[in-house]
Amino acid sequence: RKRFQPVGECLKAFSENCEAYPPLAVANTVGVPAVFVAFLVVLATVAAAWQGVAGEGLCAVVGLAYPAVKTFSVMEARLQDPADVKHWLAYWVLFALVCVGESFYREIIGLFPAYHPVKLMVLLWLQLPVTAGALPIFTVAVDPILRFHKEYIECSGGSGEYFRAAMMGH
Repeated sequence: RKRFQPVGECLKAFSENCEAYPPLAVANTVGVPAVFVAFLVVLATVAAAWQGVAGEGLCAVVGLAYPAVKTFSVMEARLQDPADVKHWLAYWVLFALVCVGESFYREIIGLFPAYHPVKLMVLLWLQLPVTAGALPIFTVAVDPILRFHKEYIECSGGSGEYFRAAMMGH
């Protein structure tokens, strides 16, 4: 029973905060549990992506729409919560890395039929407030690399001279 406790806590937190998501708030007024509606939407989206029906488009919409709205609301807030700012900055860095990685490995990705459903779930895990996976992944995977190359990045002044020199073998 303790094994599934975190999932139960996530579902409870989601149900309590569903008013933040207007379509789910409407579901509650009709008498349908918000968790059930959210589960059906996620299931339908994953099924569509799995079948190859606009998997790339679904991932693009999920990866851009909600994060863009939330980033805008954080930027417009009078008193910005530093945790929110860090979360969305980390998310956008990770999203950019995924996009760049996909451009290099598009042919290989095409061999995996479950790629888009998995990507969809990862994007949701990175961005949703209940899971907030972006900051831990950024802290463990990206931050150490950037810190290691910090002086070179700053020395180039953003001009790319360090990277050009590294590519030329100097």
